[in-house]
Amino acid sequence: MTRLMNFLLDITRSRMTRALGAYIVTVLLLSRVISDFFPAFGLPVTLLRVLGVLAILGLPLVVFLVWRFDVTPQGVVPKRRGQANDLVDAGPLDTDVGQWLRTRHNGFGAGHAEASWTDVAGNLQRREFYSPFVIGRDIASDIRLSDERVSRTHAALWAEGGRWRVRDLGSANGTWLDGKRVSVSTLPQNCKLRLHEDGPIVELAVAAVEETVVAFQSKTVRDN
Repeated sequence: MTRLMNFLLDITRSRMTRALGAYIVTVLLLSRVISDFFPAFGLPVTLLRVLGVLAILGLPLVVFLVWRFDVTPQGVVPKRRGQANDLVDAGPLDTDVGQWLRTRHNGFGAGHAEASWTDVAGNLQRREFYSPFVIGRDIASDIRLSDERVSRTHAALWAEGGRWRVRDLGSANGTWLDGKRVSVSTLPQNCKLRLHEDGPIVELAVAAVEETVVAFQSKTVRDN
């Protein structure tokens, strides 16, 4: 079931969409060129039909190859799939990300999340999150990473059922939790979230509820 969900999610991602679009456009252009040249060389029309059938049969192969492999600086490598504790609701979002997070987030018993990352200027940043947050390249992201490998809205994090969770938002290059690609997953107490297999890292730590109470009280005093 997990492999099926990963496959269906990958089909909705921009990488899969671009690959299918490029394949279809290439087939259409080749068919146009071939149809113009076939009469000139006296080739039978049935051969063109055979090529059309082969192009249709090749479509599932393209889907499988894009789903199964990644093109990296090291060459074509198999994709590493998500962890065993991936949640089952990793389908495409049918609503606004912010609305979805507000609906799902429930921080009761989950503590707070502490994140550290390198900002646009190259400075190390640290921040405590008591509410859901989004990581991405967009200027409106709660954690903004200025890296072309990072999608505008790449991943979202929220608390639910007493645990913090992360969800990939259909990014082009995937979200990697401690070296494993995930669609939706529960965060361990300490972990590294990487945007793209070789992309920038956000280090995360989930604080205990007792620590969250103290930290929130200190934050409230500072804000006042």
